[in-house]
Amino acid sequence: MNHHLFQPLLYQVAMGILSEGEIAPALRGILRSQENVRVLLAEATAFDLAARHVTAGTPDGRELSVAYDSLVVAAGTTASYFGHDEWQAVAPGLKTLEDARNLRSHILGAFELAELAAAPEERAA
Repeated sequence: MNHHLFQPLLYQVAMGILSEGEIAPALRGILRSQENVRVLLAEATAFDLAARHVTAGTPDGRELSVAYDSLVVAAGTTASYFGHDEWQAVAPGLKTLEDARNLRSHILGAFELAELAAAPEERAA
């Protein structure tokens, strides 16, 4: 993930009020002025806390070993259905940008169908 997601505003993206970029700015942009920070696109696979190293895999398959002074780990979230996974089909989560896009598409599609249902029938010419 190469952006910082402000989850409390996901519903605004789902409603089409805010754009994705307004609630999920790029990490590089946020940290651009920090001279002591390096941003890498990779997936952490192991931590050596004693040696202060993170092992990570890059999108092109390389393995990195990165030393650090301070480490921030953001593990992410998932929706919880409290042991009732069958609810997922009727109660979609809203934890990711993809969730917000899917919900927005569903809402706008429902408006389109409602407009069709309310419109008078077209007559053939």
